[in-house]
Amino acid sequence: MQYGYFDNENLEYVITRPDTPGPWANYLGSPEYGALISNHAGGYSFAKSGANGRILRYVFNRFDEPGRYIYLRDNADGDYWSASWQPVGKDTESYKSVCRHGTGYTVFDADYKGIHSEAVYYVPDGMSYEVWMFRVRNDSDAERELTITGSCEFTNHGNYEQDQVNLQYTMFITRTLFAENRIRQQINGNLADYKGNVAVSDKGVTERFFGLAGAEVSSCCGERDAFLGNYHTYRNPVGVINGDLGGRMAYNGNCVGALSTVLSLKPGESRTIAFVLGEKDYEESGQIMKNYASPEEVCEKEVEVLKSMWRERFSHFKVKTPCPEFDTMINTWNAYNCFMTFTWSRAASFFYCGLRNGYGYRDTVQDIQGVIHLSPEEAADKIRFMLSAQVHHGGGLPLVKFNHNAGHEDTPEDDSYVRATGHPAYRADDALWLFPTVYKYISETGNIAFLDEVIPFANRDEGSVYEHLKRALDFSLNHLGPHGMPAGLYADWNDCLRLGKNGESAFVAFQFYYAFTILREFAAEKKDAEYLKYLEEKQEALGKKLIELCWDGDRFIRGYTEDGETIGKGTDPEANMWLNPQSWGVISGLADPEKARLSMDNVYEKLNTEYGAVLMDPPYHLHAFDGALAVIFNAGVKENGGE
Repeated sequence: MQYGYFDNENLEYVITRPDTPGPWANYLGSPEYGALISNHAGGYSFAKSGANGRILRYVFNRFDEPGRYIYLRDNADGDYWSASWQPVGKDTESYKSVCRHGTGYTVFDADYKGIHSEAVYYVPDGMSYEVWMFRVRNDSDAERELTITGSCEFTNHGNYEQDQVNLQYTMFITRTLFAENRIRQQINGNLADYKGNVAVSDKGVTERFFGLAGAEVSSCCGERDAFLGNYHTYRNPVGVINGDLGGRMAYNGNCVGALSTVLSLKPGESRTIAFVLGEKDYEESGQIMKNYASPEEVCEKEVEVLKSMWRERFSHFKVKTPCPEFDTMINTWNAYNCFMTFTWSRAASFFYCGLRNGYGYRDTVQDIQGVIHLSPEEAADKIRFMLSAQVHHGGGLPLVKFNHNAGHEDTPEDDSYVRATGHPAYRADDALWLFPTVYKYISETGNIAFLDEVIPFANRDEGSVYEHLKRALDFSLNHLGPHGMPAGLYADWNDCLRLGKNGESAFVAFQFYYAFTILREFAAEKKDAEYLKYLEEKQEALGKKLIELCWDGDRFIRGYTEDGETIGKGTDPEANMWLNPQSWGVISGLADPEKARLSMDNVYEKLNTEYGAVLMDPPYHLHAFDGALAVIFNAGVKENGGE
């Protein structure tokens, strides 16, 4: 079944059949303001943090609602539809819809009853709010009067979990107001005039806005129940059905931003308006709205800036192969997705609900590698940031807060850090990811002077990038297990494989070996002869030990539990072949050509599928050891033998 196609000229994925099996999403924005939007206009927005900065509400794993909806009502007969196929869901025999997910923007084109509409959703470059440009054209031969309504559903609290669960609190701290051309939502608005707007119990006033530019507001609504009506949904809101939103504002309960305008269009005539949404106070939102007084000119320029920015990024790396589909993925969409994970570190999606209030250390440092060749200076800034989240003894903070304050952070040794993040201990692999990432950046740019940049540690002290790497190596050297391999600590890369604090991971040991190789190159470059000799001797001894301990005839094992059990032997009834130690045996340079061939032949024969290699096989079912948490998943998915 085909639902769309890749448009290589415009760098868009074009969805021509709207009834996709699920919501197909695009990401909009920057680290300051993020937004997810589906091909049905469902999704949510957040300021900085998907966990604590949530602006728009979204109900996961259900009907792809609520969303950013624009309704059109024909005032002659009361018929209405939406600019995206959903939520109204008109019969596709008479309603034609195309969704185009682009680079930093999403477009909906719709045609119904002689009316053509185009809705363009985007976050302007460098801004922390979103814009919905809406253009409507009368393609019929009669004058038409239309009521255009934009709507969104606000959260009652910036924390997603509080908004969804703690209703006895969040339902009673919110209210909406209408001013000029926008709905204002206030959280803890009762504090606005309290002792000069001072915080109470660390709580102050948070204000969001939803505004209309380019046309007069004909009616408005700030309360969800009044907008939808009893036993109605976003498919059939009574405010849209009636052609008048009623003007009711919320005081407690659930808040929406809903604004209508009435447009009269002669045959062939078109109009452009814009809805603007963000988390800003009254004065700032007012200034933003003034900037869109002539929305068509402003919005088209802003979208062109986004297109140009992404094309420039992609221009730094291009491939041309006999496979056009491969070229499309590498040249555009793989690169685009790498930037999304680079920006938000996998902290928000339609599957990950955005409760992680920070950057996972290993995730983020890995994600940097995906964009170094496309935007090396952006990558360098993120490397600096992650180095500043390295503790003075070399370990990486498992979770780096969005409001990270280098030099003044608590660490897993502190109860306060554990309470704030939920991460009780270091992971064995986190800081080891710094080595290939820094190496790739310097290899790509030739900026060897980067090694001499001085960067603070997370909690105290500072040092050059070179010193940071030395301490990262020392962290592993100071945390060795009984066989002399790096200790498992809380977990290695696979969070569902708990070998124990003193267990030992072959995968991490191979990373460790590779770290020596990289640091030797840097030591030679810096003419650090004594340290270079030390590294050479340590690595040689480590390499011999790893081959002796980890090679199992035709494969590398996965590791040892702290009780001494070997994981990943060829004779094990389950989980006897693991991808990571085989691939890293080769990447690290530890495996000689014969061992590399044998182990990777095994990967091809035992782990390869038409969708890519699985993490391990056979999946755990009856023979999992106590730390094999992957057994909780169905066989063949996620860490239990998924791709």
